[in-house]
Amino acid sequence: MWRIRAEGDLARLEDGQGRGVVVWVPTTDITFHRAQFPSASRTVWRQTAAFALEEFLIGGVEEYHFALADQGDSENRVGVAVAPMALLDDWLDRLEGEGVKVDTVWPDLFAVPRAAGEHVLWHEGGRCWLRTGKAEGLAGGVDWVCGVLSALEMEGVLKVYSDSPEDLPDDLRGCAEALPAPLEELMCEPPEAGERINLLQGEYAPESAAKVWLASWKRASMVAGLFLALYMGYTAVESDRLREQTTALQKETVVLLGRAGFDQAARTNMRAQVGRYLEQLRGAEQRQSAGVWSLMLGIEPLLSSCQACVVESIDYDNEQVALVVSATGDFRQLEEGLQGLSAARYERNDLPAGDDDRVRARFRIREGGK
Repeated sequence: MWRIRAEGDLARLEDGQGRGVVVWVPTTDITFHRAQFPSASRTVWRQTAAFALEEFLIGGVEEYHFALADQGDSENRVGVAVAPMALLDDWLDRLEGEGVKVDTVWPDLFAVPRAAGEHVLWHEGGRCWLRTGKAEGLAGGVDWVCGVLSALEMEGVLKVYSDSPEDLPDDLRGCAEALPAPLEELMCEPPEAGERINLLQGEYAPESAAKVWLASWKRASMVAGLFLALYMGYTAVESDRLREQTTALQKETVVLLGRAGFDQAARTNMRAQVGRYLEQLRGAEQRQSAGVWSLMLGIEPLLSSCQACVVESIDYDNEQVALVVSATGDFRQLEEGLQGLSAARYERNDLPAGDDDRVRARFRIREGGK
């Protein structure tokens, strides 16, 4: 058995209890809480303790280690010891450097003897420990601990033990009793069941940290894996379906352009403008412009049927779609289709012809009747 004292020195204690390697550590920077949980599952306690106590912490929850009492009460209230991970790491690194392989780490508050219904103030060597429950209390300098004690509203008996009562406040000095034994002797006594919280839990447990983590998340990991497999299967099927549709569309486009007498350069140009058009269509959907999306759905088949037309640009806002279209001859076929849209009206503005003598015009299509 070992003890890391508040001053920082490491001391070896005699222990004939055969409890493995036990190390007592200072309680000064450890806080104790009673957290209430929604169920009696220890797995739930471990997974939610940090969030249940987050408002009581100075730093982020990721900076602290949470150790649980062995049992909770009938209302699922559980004692939790909270220690800074950096401090706990320093202690364990130091012990490892000394060749000490630790099995149990207890805060030295739990060496203070306490009977049921009692609160105990232990004053020894210029320091104080205040134990207010099975897994509750604090430790520190005399002035600070006694100041906290004066502010607490506690029910039950307060027992005061001191090796130098003259250093205590007047209201405590008169009721102080002599120490029954030094604290380090009491550390070697066998503990009462459920009276102490071992800090080596979870990722700090002597067994594999990975094993502990996987055990606590086993069920969640299995469910997540199942959903991932279903999603990947659906994605593969959907990808194959879209690939088949794209291939069919490409074949149909080649046939239609061939019937219209377009040469290879014209076909390439058509593919490019169709690609731009589909990107615009997808952009309209993503912007959730419901009216524009409806117009796009109505216009798309008209552009597909007007094989002599080439869409040079597409623009849109929340109210209209603007197309710049060029064609050989005229736009009669396209306009007949636009006039057939029952929920839209359009305006046409002719533009100067290009170098290829194709006629050009800007069509503005809006929602509304003819």
